[in-house]
Amino acid sequence: MTDAAFDENHSLVPVSAKKESSVFAGANAQIELGKPNSLRYNILTWVFAERYDKALEILQSLLIEKSVYPEFIEKSERLLRHSIDLVYAVRAKRHFPGMASLTRGRQQEMKEKYIEHLRELQACLMRIEAIRLSLRVKDARSTIYVVQAFWIALFVLLILGLTLELKGGMLTTFSLVCGDLLDKSATWVFELMGL
Repeated sequence: MTDAAFDENHSLVPVSAKKESSVFAGANAQIELGKPNSLRYNILTWVFAERYDKALEILQSLLIEKSVYPEFIEKSERLLRHSIDLVYAVRAKRHFPGMASLTRGRQQEMKEKYIEHLRELQACLMRIEAIRLSLRVKDARSTIYVVQAFWIALFVLLILGLTLELKGGMLTTFSLVCGDLLDKSATWVFELMGL
């Protein structure tokens, strides 16, 4: 496992290159990890730590497990499978047998392919995170619509109930009270006038 520290941008910066071959030294510092505990962060840190089995386990569990969002697998399956292939490719480039016996040019080419695979893996993981975020926003919006529809329906029912109550019971009582008040007022006025 490689000793590493994280800078303020959450990028992996190798502290010592004891276990790293000179070809791949510093290659990890070029990849943005994203927010801690995000999918991209978890997968890339396992890949940088050369724990490919853990990264593959996470990616395969996303394919197998039922997601909270039904459309997630449909939209991200191709990206998840490609990410799994990229982890295998990174592992193959990183642990290429006979790396030391290759010429400097071939070693540099292997390093460039390694970095290219890492960047492509990062891009795939970012797209998977974007899909998950868009589904989360869509789910939140639909929840908001349901809650708003519930409150509007409740308000309409209250207005309807108040209208029916006014029409059926209170309106009749109100008209009787007003009629009685008018009769008493008219009687009082006529008594004052002496009629």
